[in-house]
Amino acid sequence: MFYHESEHSYAFLNTSIDKPAPEGRWTSGPSFDDRGNFRTEKAQPLGQEPSLGKARSGAGAQNEQM
Repeated sequence: MFYHESEHSYAFLNTSIDKPAPEGRWTSGPSFDDRGNFRTEKAQPLGQEPSLGKARSGAGAQNEQM
């Protein structure tokens, strides 16, 4: 069986701006498979800002998106 651990394998990514991550089995302590430890991380954007095209006419977009 192929197993690849990434830096985010055991991380709970908190996307809340003003609230701490909830306490739970998935935020700290040993993992269920005993291959790592759970931890909490603040979610950060990765990569570049996307370059999106303009919305199609009649798509229901706001004026700023046209």
